Amino acid sequence: MFLGYLDCPEETAKRFDSDGFFKTGDLAICQNGRPFNAVFKFYTYKVPRLHVETHLLALPYVAEGYIMPVEDPQCDTRVAALVRFHDEAKEVNLYTLRKDLADDMPAYQLPTVLRVLRDGETVPRTWSDKTAMMKAVRMFFPQDSEERLCGEATEVLDISQFMRAETTKMWDLSGMR
Repeated sequence: MFLGYLDCPEETAKRFDSDGFFKTGDLAICQNGRPFNAVFKFYTYKVPRLHVETHLLALPYVAEGYIMPVEDPQCDTRVAALVRFHDEAKEVNLYTLRKDLADDMPAYQLPTVLRVLRDGETVPRTWSDKTAMMKAVRMFFPQDSEERLCGEATEVLDISQFMRAETTKMWDLSGMR
């Protein structure tokens, strides 16, 4: 097992769920009965979380970045970006982020929510140093009683016309029109 659990069956048992899966605190989607957190759904589109996060981290003004699925009754799940910018990045907002990512990704993969990490704020981690996804979503993307995103530090894109939006690339909406 892991260091600290050898010959400690009680502690080891606490770390697994009733199906024998290791508890990590990751947010996941069940696919064929198994947890699968590599993709999540925005409207009918599958968003590859790590692919989007890789492009986010490649932006020169992003010092730290995470893509997180945030529940929204309007579209199932929003693509939310949690970022810390380099000090010299001044006028970066959700529009800038989307524009800078748009050349490499279709519109449905672009973040629709932005939360900038403030000085002193840290993203929660699991004991294995992975992002504690569910905890981070609750902490940085709070929702009101009607499941709407709230919080003065959260920038939210109006997606009410998303499926009717004009696009410049045929593949922006997977060719669906």
